[in-house]
Amino acid sequence: KRREVMTGAAEMSKALDVVFLTVDGKELPAIRAYMGLDGRDPAIAIYNFKTDEKFVYDGKFSAEAIHGFAAHYEDGTLEPTIKSQPVPESNDGAVKIVVGSTWDQIVNDTSKDVIIEHYAPWCKHCLKLEPVYVALAKSFKSSKGIVFAKMDGTANDAPLGFRAKGFPAIQLYPAGEGSQMVEYPEEADRSFEDLKKFVLKNVVNPIDGGDEKKEL
Repeated sequence: KRREVMTGAAEMSKALDVVFLTVDGKELPAIRAYMGLDGRDPAIAIYNFKTDEKFVYDGKFSAEAIHGFAAHYEDGTLEPTIKSQPVPESNDGAVKIVVGSTWDQIVNDTSKDVIIEHYAPWCKHCLKLEPVYVALAKSFKSSKGIVFAKMDGTANDAPLGFRAKGFPAIQLYPAGEGSQMVEYPEEADRSFEDLKKFVLKNVVNPIDGGDEKKEL
């Protein structure tokens, strides 16, 4: 039944610039997770290799409906799917938790300077950075215009152009309309002192609590 439906959809979509593939999700769990397909059966999605955009299908499992999905992708009317964990019920820590669906609300708040760490749960360097990053956030706790955040980059999508190329990755989004993101150099030391210099050099909002912004 499934093979018949997918073969039928592929036949109908021959004129489209879309390649149909079937994979065994049980044998390739990493692909399901990356595409945000966990818990879906059947799991159908379009992936754009050039832009890293994902389009997850939620419609009827029929050849006609799936062909329509592919056709909407082809004509540009299909919105990409943003992979996101659930919004945390509590988010009052020194480091705010960002998920795919709250990026705009937290990171794109132009009234704040936002520093965000992209991490992976399995990354040893991320685990080593964690206590340093928390201590850094706490050292700015009196500066209400500065927000420290983190996001699991394996379970959530940042907007295109702002996704981490590796883990951990630290980005700073200065306050103000039209400001440009500043990325902490990948090869730089991730010590408390060096990270604090990076923050002090690039934030726009005033530093409170005894810390003063200075030229570095």
